[in-house]
Amino acid sequence: MLSDFSYFPTPEILDWLALGLLGDRFNRSIRLWVLLKYFYGKKNNLAAKLPKNFTYIDFREHFFSPEHPLSDRLTTEQIKTECRDKICICKKSIKELIKVDISPQSIKEWQKKITDKMGGEV
Repeated sequence: MLSDFSYFPTPEILDWLALGLLGDRFNRSIRLWVLLKYFYGKKNNLAAKLPKNFTYIDFREHFFSPEHPLSDRLTTEQIKTECRDKICICKKSIKELIKVDISPQSIKEWQKKITDKMGGEV
């Protein structure tokens, strides 16, 4: 088991999380990276807070805001509309999710590498 997930969202890590299809799975790979960071990163370490055999409900209580909708049957748009907490993770854009982990000096280089891996624009 990972004891500390301290990886930055490098193009290589994101490509690995996308299973080599970064162009098609960019958002998915960012969200997987965020989940790994929340589960195993030093700052949040959800793995230590959850029971050994946890449910989505257990996870949701720690990951989302208390104002996050409880229904598992809502669409993405319904969740965004019904969640009233502006700082809930469900309200954050991809840019907001990764901005603290990429230094401003290296953003251009990161974008170029991502663009190269995706074969298009970020």
